[in-house]
Amino acid sequence: MSNYELMVIFTPVLSEEEYKTAQKKFETLVTENGGEIVHSN
Repeated sequence: MSNYELMVIFTPVLSEEEYKTAQKKFETLVTENGGEIVHSN
């Protein structure tokens, strides 16, 4: 299986809660489509 890298840049005006919600949406998008998140920061 091939490895792919995804970088997402969020606007700096998001609150901590909004940031975590947006991050969770991308994590869900990847995992629901058969992907695996190896590292996140």
